[in-house]
Amino acid sequence: MKLTRNINAISYKNGENIQKSEEIVYDETTNLKINNKHKYNFSSINNSLKDFATGYMIGEGIIKKLRRNKKKININGMNIDVEIENYKEKKDLVLPSDSAGGWRSKINSISPIKSDLKVEKDELLLNIEKLRKKC
Repeated sequence: MKLTRNINAISYKNGENIQKSEEIVYDETTNLKINNKHKYNFSSINNSLKDFATGYMIGEGIIKKLRRNKKKININGMNIDVEIENYKEKKDLVLPSDSAGGWRSKINSISPIKSDLKVEKDELLLNIEKLRKKC
């Protein structure tokens, strides 16, 4: 599968909206299930899912070394099933290494905020440029 896809987009430049095609990374929801009970969801690309799962579990302290804890890792589409020894679920896991899934995907609704704040598009674009220059 391709790792990118083209979408129709609108670009705003010099006061004009320009319709064009943009190439973006093609990501999907990835499901990581540990010992057939604990499930985590991420947004990731479909390439190197075994390495992704291993890196995630080491990075989050779920396992220390793959060889010591691993029984098996099975990949089926975007589903990763892992069996590991000595797994203790981390109750305080915040999922900081995910990008668009995890705890944020569990938010069912967001209440509207009442505010009189208005930002003009030129001010918004100017501040985006300021941020880009600082990065």
